[in-house]
Amino acid sequence: MAMPPLKSTTGQPIKYTVEHYRKDGVSSEAFMDWFTNVVLPKAMPVMKKHNVLKVAVHRTDHKVGPAFQGVVDQVRPGWKVSDCDFVLEHWVYDLESIVKLSSDPEWFGEVLKDGEDWLDTSRSNIYIGYDTTYLEDGAIKNLPQN
Repeated sequence: MAMPPLKSTTGQPIKYTVEHYRKDGVSSEAFMDWFTNVVLPKAMPVMKKHNVLKVAVHRTDHKVGPAFQGVVDQVRPGWKVSDCDFVLEHWVYDLESIVKLSSDPEWFGEVLKDGEDWLDTSRSNIYIGYDTTYLEDGAIKNLPQN
């Protein structure tokens, strides 16, 4: 399969984001403990090897999200607060880095060797694009000049 043309060897990195869900029967606490203390220490050297520039984890709050859904239903009917457990964010200059990472024998053989016991990948979503910041530390940025 040919790679899509999304590539940026200089300039703005590509952001590759994955929503992750735990398997039924796995507690949120145990899942995050496994991911933070088992997966991440093994994953970082492999990600670095495949030119991943930055990795961040966005943890969801399973108390706040469902409670906030009621507010969302009132102001934005039809919108859904994600119920994933965390979002893993990667920044790369080339999607080939993600392909090589995902196909590295060390990735599934060591980093995620027990992933099937923890992850429900049938519910995951992937987002690919770029970050553009418009407001940071009170400063408005990246808007067309009026």
